[in-house]
Amino acid sequence: MARPAKEVSADDLRIIEKMAGLGSTLNDIACVLGVGTSALDRWLKFDEVNGAYVSLLLLH
Repeated sequence: MARPAKEVSADDLRIIEKMAGLGSTLNDIACVLGVGTSALDRWLKFDEVNGAYVSLLLLH
């Protein structure tokens, strides 16, 4: 039986924002959040998650 999907929390968004601002890779961010890169890829399809990641990434 598969493990239930983890929902994106406000804390997760803050972590994504901070790590993206530091130039962290998606793999590094996924490890800190305790999810796989495939889960993080799915999350990036959500506007709020994508915005948290892309807006800070573009500053570098």
